[in-house]
Amino acid sequence: MVAGLPADRPTVVITVNEAARRLGLAAGALVRTAAGILGGGGGGRDDVAQGGGAPLGDNTTQAIDDAFGAVRAVVRDMTRPGSVTGETVLQPYRCADEIRAGGALD
Repeated sequence: MVAGLPADRPTVVITVNEAARRLGLAAGALVRTAAGILGGGGGGRDDVAQGGGAPLGDNTTQAIDDAFGAVRAVVRDMTRPGSVTGETVLQPYRCADEIRAGGALD
């Protein structure tokens, strides 16, 4: 998941690799989760999707962190031991504070 703030409106893009899709994860569903937290909507294919939200004002930092957290919770629930296969298939993400501080995304 990558988040940005063009024109003070949050935007998210999520990609899901083949291994994650085999576990039942879909980018479109994940982006709807994130965008819903941000006061908007989105959609796309199972492998890549985008969405956006409403201007968040002073709540931007918290809302983006909450969106990351909501997506992380869905992924954790789908990939934890005892789930479909229990495999871990995701790369580490960068939190909103790291992105704002100019941290490069891998």
